[in-house]
Amino acid sequence: MKIGKLCPFVLVIALVFLAGCSDNDLPPGLSVAEGVSTSAPEEAVTEAAVVDSPVVPQAAVPRSDSASAYAGLFAKDQISAVSIELSDTDWKAMLADPLAEAYYSGTVTVNGVTIENVGVRFKGNSTLKSVAKTDSERYSFRIKFDKYVDGQNLMGLDELCLNNNHGDPSYMREYLCYEGLRAIGEAVPMTSYTNVSVNGKLHGLYLCVEAMDDSLLERVFGDNEGNLYKADLQSTLVYQEGSAYDTLEQKNGKDTSREDIKGLVQVLNAMPTGEKGEIESVLDVNSALRYFAANTAFGSYDSYSGGRAQNYYLCQNNGVFTVLPWDYNVTFSGDSIGVPIDKPVYGSGTEQRPMITNLLAVPEYRERYYGYLRELAVWMDGLEARTQELADILRPHVEVDPTKFYTIAQFEEQLNVNTAAASGSTGGRSKDTGSLLAYGVQRRENIKGQLTGVS
Repeated sequence: MKIGKLCPFVLVIALVFLAGCSDNDLPPGLSVAEGVSTSAPEEAVTEAAVVDSPVVPQAAVPRSDSASAYAGLFAKDQISAVSIELSDTDWKAMLADPLAEAYYSGTVTVNGVTIENVGVRFKGNSTLKSVAKTDSERYSFRIKFDKYVDGQNLMGLDELCLNNNHGDPSYMREYLCYEGLRAIGEAVPMTSYTNVSVNGKLHGLYLCVEAMDDSLLERVFGDNEGNLYKADLQSTLVYQEGSAYDTLEQKNGKDTSREDIKGLVQVLNAMPTGEKGEIESVLDVNSALRYFAANTAFGSYDSYSGGRAQNYYLCQNNGVFTVLPWDYNVTFSGDSIGVPIDKPVYGSGTEQRPMITNLLAVPEYRERYYGYLRELAVWMDGLEARTQELADILRPHVEVDPTKFYTIAQFEEQLNVNTAAASGSTGGRSKDTGSLLAYGVQRRENIKGQLTGVS
């Protein structure tokens, strides 16, 4: 039966060993909590695990005490379980107007831990619109634990995203990109796979992603006091006299003057050609260089590196901005395999990208960028083995996924290195997804060739 109260101290002690684990580095086979599995989904997965789940009280774990206690929810290569319970009326209302992205109160159970009165809504931009045009109900979700109850969280986590893997028959693109970014030291969200149930029925295999919110900022920076900006369409960072740079939506922070983001853009654009200028006083340059290297290696051009100049965050902490990567479902595909590493932009309208042009014009920064590309090329040497390893874990769950966008045959085709990488891409968003592995292998060898002057 449900437990009306669960002591936060006991919960933290029970998970203290997880807090010491690095992101996504728990060994395969370790069950963090009820519902975690790497094996084929059992019949029980289709039922919402609510009846015997403990109910976490409001403000379950103060973040100052929990650190990254919720890291266990994102255990590497585990399949977790998330159950969403909504009234029939609210679920029908969400489906009737998905583009409204309205929040509804629901009960959410994650790996056997239940929290009531949680904010649930659909999320996305082009992906959301694409699904809304079809008969599919496979939308991505945003789960906000503190939407209606101030301070409420799950083991210190205040918000998570459930991504539907739209445009990715492999289910691996976003997961692998974040994995590669972690390998070179970039601060990125934690991720895991999860079987999502809605009102007691299996809804599908999703990617669970730590949201860009207070808990992530505290994990990365030690506090959440700095301003966080989300880059929407055409956030090019080109200087414009008198502009407030409204495409950079402020998501967090008490100072709403926008003087910090204005200062970043001004200093960035004022860099003397080939010189650092004052850029290191306002920007963590390495975070930007790692971000560019990953976009280049993985063919991520629905980003600052592409025509849309979007899908990244800038977090100002102690006066210095850090680039935080975001949204990698449209990667490892397209006709961008031969993009020059010295000009790592792709798509129309990419002439003005000062954060790339000005930084890479500095010889020291350019060499660091090359160094990150070398590291990623080495990481991609294991791509064949890694994709097969993930496929063995995911395959049983993909087979029974009732809302999947692609067939199991298309899933398998993603692992065929001899299949065409893709064709007909515009601005980095491929019309034909093509083989993840084929693109990855070809791009890896192309980058190695460019780095050695052979390609």
